[in-house]
This record gives sequence, structure tokens and C-alpha cells, in this order.
Amino acid sequence: MYYREAGAEVTTLRAGFDPARLEEFRPDLVVLSPGPGRPSDFGCDELLTALDERGIAAFGVEAQRILRLEKGHFIVGQDTDGTVTPDDAGLSWAIGRNKADFVGKRSLQRPALQSPDRRQLVGLLTTDPQLVLEEGSQVLGQAENAAPVRPLGHVTSSYYSATLDRSIAMALALGVLVVLFFAVTLVKGPAVLNRPL
Repeated sequence: MYYREAGAEVTTLRAGFDPARLEEFRPDLVVLSPGPGRPSDFGCDELLTALDERGIAAFGVEAQRILRLEKGHFIVGQDTDGTVTPDDAGLSWAIGRNKADFVGKRSLQRPALQSPDRRQLVGLLTTDPQLVLEEGSQVLGQAENAAPVRPLGHVTSSYYSATLDRSIAMALALGVLVVLFFAVTLVKGPAVLNRPL
């Protein structure tokens, strides 16, 4: 969010905000970033009421993250890292492969980057819709596997969606798994790999 770059005057407060100070700041928009959970979990109810009474818009960063996950949008650096290619992220359509040359063409042609064993960004739905997976949880092929086990991937983002009335998640998992629906086991319980994004 680049409010300053867009020309807005921005004041950042990192602690609890007293609604009585709204008259002092007179904001047009308040961006709330209380962390995972609902604003009421962090004592934001009084602030939200005061904003509503004054006709000031409130924007929740957590809501933005849930919406982007519901839409299948990923965050570079959270859901992807330096090893993820456009193919892994479901963005093959964005590569101009019919061009004679483009930046990154040689890298994308390397055998290791074309392997079917590469991890791909996929959506996850838990078999228990109320179970919210922990980000970073390892995706395993079977719960019964004895250690040591090579994980098939890991959960990169996970939230509860009130709109969908269920938990939703994203993971980087082995590409061979995205062809069909597979039961996989995570550290906190079973999940089903959803379609590739």
C-alpha cells in the first residue's frame, strides 16, 4: 500500500489508537492492521464505532489478505520465493514463449525448471472446514509415513473465510499432485489439494 507515493498525507500509529484523537488527525481513511482475527479481538470496536459516526472509511489489512486468497492471488515473498517460476505459479500464459528471445528464456529452458517434480502453487481445502492450517505446515503424502519423510510441499497462506464459511489455504506442493485430487496430511490434520491456481 503506497499511500504516500500516491500523494496522501499518512500518519502511522503502532499502538492502540484512542478514538478521541480522531478530531486531532481528521483522517479520510483509517487502515487497521490488528493481526489475525477480528477487530473486536483487539479492542477495535470503539474505534470502528467512532469512525462510523464520523463517516470515515475503515480498511482492514487482514480482510485484504483474505480476499486475495479467496481470489487465488498470491503474495510474492510469502507464497512464492526465488525458486518459483511463472510456470510454478500458474502464470505460463504470461510468458511470450513464441518470441525469439526474452529475459529469462534460457533459465526457463533448463531441465530442472521443466521437471514434473517441481512444486507448484495450489489451493488447499481442509476436510474439516473449521480447521485453519498453520502457515509453514508441511504437506505429507500419508499420515502413517514413518520418519524421516520427504514433505510434498508446505502451506504458504492460510485463513478462515467468513464469505466461504470455511478455511482456505495456499501451498507450494509437488506438481504431480495437482493433476488429481489427493488426500494429503498436514501437521494439524487432513486436507485436500484443490485445483492449481
